[in-house]
Formats: sequence, structure tokens, C-alpha cells
Amino acid sequence: MFAELHVATGSGRSVIKQIPKGEVAKISGIISALVRNAHASLAQPTTQTASTDVASQLERLAALMEKGVLTPQEFAAQKAKLLV
Repeated sequence: MFAELHVATGSGRSVIKQIPKGEVAKISGIISALVRNAHASLAQPTTQTASTDVASQLERLAALMEKGVLTPQEFAAQKAKLLV
């Protein structure tokens, strides 16, 4: 015994045919979970990129301080601005 699974997509509807009836609920659940996860990841801002950017800026400032371009006080002031 086979069944069909109807899936709403951004461009309309898709039909998955010839699915064993016992697997329809399982496949439907998997598809639903994938869609929920995709929507959740789009809705959440990526803080990893921001923290990586701050880390790279701190490394750059530290290098400038080591070369004598920035004083320790200037480095500390710039670091405080980045970490606020």
C-alpha cells in the first residue's frame, strides 16, 4: 500500500508519490522539522560572526600596540569600545 505526501513550497505545491503508508508520518515529521530549523536559523542573528570580528579587531589593535603605533592606554581605550 502506497500513499502521497503533499508539500507546500515557495513556488507552489509538490507531491511525493509512492510512499509506503507506514512511512508517510515519519517523512512528514522529518520535512516539518527541517523547515522549522531553516526558519529558526534565518530568524536568529549570527553572533559568531560578530564575535569573530571583534576578536580580529582586538588582534589587529594588539599588533599595533606591539609595533608601538598605539600606546597601552590607547589600546585599552579601543578595547573597551569594542567590548561594550
